[in-house]
Amino acid sequence: MEEKTLTPEHVVRKVFDGQLNAHHKELVEKLWLQDVKYHEGDLTVVGRNKLESLIEERRGVLADLHYEIDDIFSDGEKVAVRWHGKSPSLQSSGHNRKYWGISIMIVRDGKIVENWESVSQKPLENFA
Repeated sequence: MEEKTLTPEHVVRKVFDGQLNAHHKELVEKLWLQDVKYHEGDLTVVGRNKLESLIEERRGVLADLHYEIDDIFSDGEKVAVRWHGKSPSLQSSGHNRKYWGISIMIVRDGKIVENWESVSQKPLENFA
């Protein structure tokens, strides 16, 4: 049976729900192009393996960070997401920092080829 290509919006929802929140690392290979470009402020990461390393490094700082999608909309291959993150360990330690962002992703043939992030703060600098 032939696997159906997911819509761009569905791909992005799988990143948030499956990869980031449920920690299904195997989705990195399924959902991100090998030569994906990831941009966040002055940071640019090229390649799925480097992106996966960045995600794991950040997960090491905030292992219980849970992302929630506040808004999502798409136009063709472009998907825009407004999201926020919550961390029970931060809240219980008295840190009330808010972590939120906007992501704009380009999805082709069921894989993210490029992603631009604008975040409220850099997790490794402000949460460690």
